[in-house]
Amino acid sequence: MNWLKLHSLLWTALSILLFGLSAEHGVTQGGFPFFVAPQWNYDGSRIAIVAETTILIHDAASDTLLYRLEGHTDAILDVAWSPVDNRLASASADQTVKVWYGDTGTLLHNLTGHNEPVTQIVWSPDSMRLITSGRENRLSLFMWNAQTGVIESTTAAGTIVDAAFSPNGETLAISYSLDLALLDGQTLEPIIEQPRAMCCSNRMEYLAWNSDGSQIVTGSINGLVTIWDAATLNQVRQFPANDNYVQDSRDVPDLSLSWVRDVAFGADSTIQAVSGDGTLRHWDMAGNLLQETQIGRLDTASWSTYGAQLAVQGGTLSAAALAQSEMLTESRETLQILVPDPSPERLQAIAAQCGAPLTVERGLDAAIASADYADVIAQIDALPAEAIPPACAADLRAVAEAMQGQ
Repeated sequence: MNWLKLHSLLWTALSILLFGLSAEHGVTQGGFPFFVAPQWNYDGSRIAIVAETTILIHDAASDTLLYRLEGHTDAILDVAWSPVDNRLASASADQTVKVWYGDTGTLLHNLTGHNEPVTQIVWSPDSMRLITSGRENRLSLFMWNAQTGVIESTTAAGTIVDAAFSPNGETLAISYSLDLALLDGQTLEPIIEQPRAMCCSNRMEYLAWNSDGSQIVTGSINGLVTIWDAATLNQVRQFPANDNYVQDSRDVPDLSLSWVRDVAFGADSTIQAVSGDGTLRHWDMAGNLLQETQIGRLDTASWSTYGAQLAVQGGTLSAAALAQSEMLTESRETLQILVPDPSPERLQAIAAQCGAPLTVERGLDAAIASADYADVIAQIDALPAEAIPPACAADLRAVAEAMQGQ
């Protein structure tokens, strides 16, 4: 029996014991506080949030609710935007995956084939394929043609709690919570697996790649951040993301506080994580804590593409956080956009990562150095669409506006 099939059996048993199969948004699974994180679209202009069986699409720069996507008959367990356009995929406990056009709210595909709740979706970097994971005992990992909605392949791989393609699209990293694995990005054949950990010192719920694909960072429910070498899946270093960290997650008094709700590599060569207790921490690559901010207890959150903005949902945000946030919805869950710890250094780091033409980068650097943030904003707004990725422009503008308001 190969290890993907073994995972299918082991994780299905573990999920029944620890999580149960109920996954309604905003409730717990076997005592674990489960929420679907808000999701940024490819250009940073829209955010999708989940309210049980409905998806709310918001304009990220205003309080405008653009669309309500309705059609699932059971709780939505994951949503994911296409990396290249405004298509949105949603996975549900109703055993279906739906693909929507986020510009109009039109349903493009209703994908059927799973016979258990669908828990995870990831798009290929070119948006030609969708990978979905369900709770089946076998054939749980599906690859779909995103243009036609046809299943291209199925693999016995167990239930995945998070997945992400490497920057070059050649490798798919997956988390089974207790361990990681790398799959071939085209065939989904296994490449390497990190040795299975003992339960439950590092239950990894979120993962992200660095920009050159050499490292992976994970965030765990017990408040732990781990950096992994992406070639070997050997552990590079670990450090706690908040003061609620306990080594064994079964001993954590309140998982809603310790849970790392998102983790990412920042543009300024840092690692950044946000926890349920409202702790934001930044570390350098050696694991030294650079900065800590408290924004108040939250339900879930997600970093924008270049790590400058944070979409925060639920909970009770602090007065400081409220002062720099924008209300986006009147639904029962609050959604706010924060720009944590803006600085000229962060602005310069994002500008460098945008890949702008040299003349553009020099102009931005000069405006940043002179603290002329109005000029920075004007230069960003004047850039042709192809000069830098739109998500990078959105993050640059957000930091410049935050600096201008200080």
